[in-house]
Amino acid sequence: MSGGRFDHEMGLIKTLYEAKKLTNIPLLLVSECSVTFLLDEGEHTIHASTGYEAQHVGLIPVGQPCQVTTTGLQWNLDNGTLSFDDIVSTSNRLLDEIVYIKCNRPLLFTMEYKNDMIN
Repeated sequence: MSGGRFDHEMGLIKTLYEAKKLTNIPLLLVSECSVTFLLDEGEHTIHASTGYEAQHVGLIPVGQPCQVTTTGLQWNLDNGTLSFDDIVSTSNRLLDEIVYIKCNRPLLFTMEYKNDMIN
């Protein structure tokens, strides 16, 4: 699902954030070329070996700065800080089929997929 306009996209991201308080069911935002979801504070393993994924991923802090450690990406972080005041990890790339992410605050994860395989 895509909001189309940027303000709608931001509204959908806020909905992801608010929905975490109401349910444990994983919620995804799916657009024509990406899937996005919110990671809670903690450790996460993402299996990126469906055949649909493309190369690009992004890690975007929600609200406050976030300490992040990753493996499986071209530009891994080792307890690095992601913040709108400093660095936001956009245009990173998948290197492995499994991506490990540890974060101390909510973190938005977005991954490009090959939409020509869906149609």
